[in-house]
Amino acid sequence: MGDKRPNQILYADTKKLQEMSKLLEKFPQVGELAVTDVMRDARDYVVRTIPRIVPNEFAIDRKAMRSALGRRRVRSISNGADRTISIEVVGNRLKATRFTHTPTAPPSIGNSYKTAVTIYNNRGSKVLKKIPGADGKKKSVFIAKTGAKNSDKVPFIFFVRTGEYYGKKPKRRKVNFGGGKVSFMTSKGYEKIRPISTIGIPQMVTSNAVAKPLMDGLAAMVDKTITKNLDRSLQEMCNKLNR
Repeated sequence: MGDKRPNQILYADTKKLQEMSKLLEKFPQVGELAVTDVMRDARDYVVRTIPRIVPNEFAIDRKAMRSALGRRRVRSISNGADRTISIEVVGNRLKATRFTHTPTAPPSIGNSYKTAVTIYNNRGSKVLKKIPGADGKKKSVFIAKTGAKNSDKVPFIFFVRTGEYYGKKPKRRKVNFGGGKVSFMTSKGYEKIRPISTIGIPQMVTSNAVAKPLMDGLAAMVDKTITKNLDRSLQEMCNKLNR
């Protein structure tokens, strides 16, 4: 089965790549090596640059962005027929707590609170309203620990009860806001919960504030790498001819 996660493909300006391929068409091995270098550098550039540019538009810091992105969410795609390069950014929607949010940790038990998240820097925070559950009741969004010990992982996540239940006949009601697994024992069993997600990285890179500087920088990087590789390849050919 293919990857059905949301994706966004960024197309690099490859005029120079096509010119280089023409110059090196009599030296296919040299040309292929040069193209491989360009693809690797293009992918690395996108991985480095997205966490730097995205926080200018979205309320997420660089560290959280780097953690959410990772190299596994960026792929290089090459069309050997016409010598084009594109970068595919893949990823599911991010948890709301990746962005600026309140509260930042579970309040004391018994204290009522509202959950809010800021996605765009210039749009302010948005209070997360109650969400209808499968049982017809409106459910409040709450924050709970994830149990993650790695500092790169999300320590807290906004959850909402689903109105769906599982488990056998309960012995007592159990509520745990402090950490670990969060569950709610009722006469119907344990009530399921699900995390609150927002937009994903593919959607972020389509924003004009992100896409334009990213693509301009990618085009400049591709040109620079191609020029460097072309100079090196020509020098290697000259060395072979002079032997």
